[in-house]
Amino acid sequence: MKIVKNFYDMAEERRKKEERRYQNTRKTPEEEQREQREAETLIRAVETFEQNTCFVPDKEKEAEFEQLSLGVLEAAELLNINVTIDTDKREYAVIEFSMKQLFIVDCVSPEIRSVIGMLFMKAEEIWIDREENHICITFYFSINNRIVKKEQK
Repeated sequence: MKIVKNFYDMAEERRKKEERRYQNTRKTPEEEQREQREAETLIRAVETFEQNTCFVPDKEKEAEFEQLSLGVLEAAELLNINVTIDTDKREYAVIEFSMKQLFIVDCVSPEIRSVIGMLFMKAEEIWIDREENHICITFYFSINNRIVKKEQK
């Protein structure tokens, strides 16, 4: 039995159809001004939220990320892929794999498979992209707690 469902292709076609429909609709100057004001209001709200936000280290999350990072370094070496581990951003930590191709075949140890699986399980966000001749898989982790300061009146 073979099942083929082209969900990506169908979604892409719907997106293109919506884009064509959107391009064919002309907005009045009043609608454009209203959208501009709404966008500016949203931007101000986000900026205010960011100003009232700080990040506090979470020792448990940091320790878990550090342990995962050690496994990632070993896995990357054994799979011959480039890896970047970045904890310099306050909002999130990043593990990024970069390679021309990735094969995880039956001779890859269960430990390495487990590390790769843990990355997919533990990451809050995963972006898979193509840059030039490389595939990039970027895993985002929150290792700091976001604290919203109380607004001062």
